Amino acid sequence: MGPVVKIEGLEILSDTMLPCAEENMPLRQHDNDLKHTAKIIITFFADHNINVIKWPVQIPDLNPIENLWHLVNRKIRTEHPEKFKNSAELFETIEVARNSIRKETIDSQIGSMRK
Repeated sequence: MGPVVKIEGLEILSDTMLPCAEENMPLRQHDNDLKHTAKIIITFFADHNINVIKWPVQIPDLNPIENLWHLVNRKIRTEHPEKFKNSAELFETIEVARNSIRKETIDSQIGSMRK
């Protein structure tokens, strides 16, 4: 999984997403999630030769990240049933929960996908 990053502008694409994709996703592909269909995003992807995969979004069988985010969500709800005081506290909690997922769990999610 890539880093947990607050989205505070489109710089996230060039400063975080693109370097992470270049390092970890040599096919330069992105799923067809709704947030990837805005004109400015489509233009960015086209300018950087990133293919958008035409498949349904948020389907765990096709994208293991959905299962991993489910684990993060469950961990947060179990360990922090109270409301968060602010977005910084929530972000820190998400980051800690995400970083607590063992590599073996991530590998097993990826390995469970059919070729």
